[in-house]
Amino acid sequence: MAGVDCELDTGGLLRVALDGAEAARIRERATGEWLDPDEVADLEPALGPCAGAVLHRGEGHVHSVRAVEALLAAAAAARGAEVVAGVEVTGCLPAGGVRLADGREVAARAVVLCAGAWSGAVGASLGAPGLPVEPVRGQILALRGVDPAPRLVVYAGSRGYAVAKRGGLTLVGATEERAGFDARPTEAGQAWLAGVGARLLRGFATGTAAHVWAGLRPRAPDGLPLLGRLGERLFAATGHHRNGVLLAPATAEGMASVVLDGVTPPGWEAFDPVRATPHPAG
Repeated sequence: MAGVDCELDTGGLLRVALDGAEAARIRERATGEWLDPDEVADLEPALGPCAGAVLHRGEGHVHSVRAVEALLAAAAAARGAEVVAGVEVTGCLPAGGVRLADGREVAARAVVLCAGAWSGAVGASLGAPGLPVEPVRGQILALRGVDPAPRLVVYAGSRGYAVAKRGGLTLVGATEERAGFDARPTEAGQAWLAGVGARLLRGFATGTAAHVWAGLRPRAPDGLPLLGRLGERLFAATGHHRNGVLLAPATAEGMASVVLDGVTPPGWEAFDPVRATPHPAG
């Protein structure tokens, strides 16, 4: 995209069951192909002992930072989009658009609020108070030299995941912590991630820690995204929690329909941001 390689890999995802009870639950609800432990071992030699897994063919992953770089470059090239970084939005303009902290005014027919974990505060400044978006800290551990490295995305639900990236890094994630807006990694978080890696990967002990980082994910009280109209010219696209990159294409397509055509995609009623904001902006 726009000459930027976002490292898209659609090799597949294994939804792993680590014990018999979990295997029964996953298998009952599975929409992919169920694999017995021996079949899993043949397909993914990097995975440690498990009770089976569901294979989702075609699932994949990207380098999230490069994906954003590619999106910005494509928007600039195709639509002339201008990115203004590091400037706070302080309010709405009466005729449409936003006012910035440096005094500039940006006119627009519509404003889409997609400020991640900060959506509540930014929403209040735009006249939409009470948007209940909570920051949830997620820590990730990057290892170098894991052998064997996973071929697929190895996902074990709340027990974590592991995925290999280009350049020899294997990522292990991710914590879910209510720590306010503190995005610093912690020793406790690193220890939890090490446990995830040791549980999921046979070769975890062969790897060495390259770095650890943390980010803040935006979560609504019911765990569902906040997508749709907040006011006459104000819209929300936030609250994706840990699925922001995964849901970005569908969110963009649906929000374009809402903003440009006034048409809400089927099934989006559950995501109406007004469900959580009793006093939407006018």
